[in-house]
Amino acid sequence: KQFQIGLNYLCQRIHPDLIILYGGIMEHWADFRGLIQAPCPIQPATHQGTAGVLGAAFASIQYLDD
Repeated sequence: KQFQIGLNYLCQRIHPDLIILYGGIMEHWADFRGLIQAPCPIQPATHQGTAGVLGAAFASIQYLDD
């Protein structure tokens, strides 16, 4: 219930096109996937352990190109 409240708040404030979930919550993704409602798609991260490093590298490249 608390997760759904947080998700609703996030969607109302920033109107994301996609929400990507990562971390401990993904251990039980199959159990509660159908219970979550959001106005945009929700999907698990595909690069689990390396997501942060890849994001930092991508941000650095964009910063250097600007």
